[in-house]
Amino acid sequence: MYVSKLFGNQMKSMLNRYVINPLKSIPVLFKSRTEAIFVWSWITALSLLIAGNGFPPIRPSILIIISMIFIVSSVYLYNDIQDEDMDRLNSVKKDRPLPANNVNRDDAVKVVYLFSLLGLSIAYFVNFYSFLFVLTYYSLFYLYSHPKIRLKTRFLGKDLTIFLGNPLCGLIASYAVLNTFSLLTFYTSILTGLFMFTAGPLLNESSDLLEDKKFGVKSLSTMLSWERKVQLMIAGVLLLMTIIPLIQLQHGANIIIPVISVGISVVLLGLLYPLTKQYEQGKILKAKKFGKIYLFLFQLSFVFSAL
Repeated sequence: MYVSKLFGNQMKSMLNRYVINPLKSIPVLFKSRTEAIFVWSWITALSLLIAGNGFPPIRPSILIIISMIFIVSSVYLYNDIQDEDMDRLNSVKKDRPLPANNVNRDDAVKVVYLFSLLGLSIAYFVNFYSFLFVLTYYSLFYLYSHPKIRLKTRFLGKDLTIFLGNPLCGLIASYAVLNTFSLLTFYTSILTGLFMFTAGPLLNESSDLLEDKKFGVKSLSTMLSWERKVQLMIAGVLLLMTIIPLIQLQHGANIIIPVISVGISVVLLGLLYPLTKQYEQGKILKAKKFGKIYLFLFQLSFVFSAL
């Protein structure tokens, strides 16, 4: 009876350690990364809409979005595991589950393994090429955080990883829907990546500045002054304002769509230009807010171009 009780306690302990506790930690970990999960899932969904001319087939579209939710969750949680010490220095990130000690590190590792397996398995059931591109996306972001490679600390590694993630999402979606290459989808994902590359240091990376400098991250955000960041974003918007209408007209879009694309670009430039002369918190917040709206609108314009 004693042996039976001991065996039962061991089984219960193992069940808690390897199953119950990791599963309990999933909602907490998932909630901490909802923004990243939404952004990459949206980019994938947008690419699916463009590749499918506004009406992509339901089954592969749903499967590939679910796959990307798991993959994005896994790579960003893996990043949180590797950046635990860094995040403790960040006034915002210190409240994430790992630096705040709300989740056990071993449980987070098990969730990463589970999500990786689920994400890759689901992609495999879509088709082989989508699986390869999902695996490439997964590998890129895994190397971004892996201690021995740590692309994050390499010269422009942080910025280029985010940039390359966009065309990979475009390729994943194209092959999921069409099982072949979609030029308009690829153009859209490249331009989205270009906007993130040029606007990211100003819009998204300022909150990471202190910890990135301390831990040797050589990104545009750590290397450029505030004025240069504004100038970089202006250059990116000017380039997009030139390229986007040409691509849309080439693919048969109604003339109204390129006109709207140019119009919203001019509005964003009007908000950014004063920031090159004077640092004003109110104007900065306004430019950041409209910058995100701008990205959404120009992405959406490509969906209408594909219809």
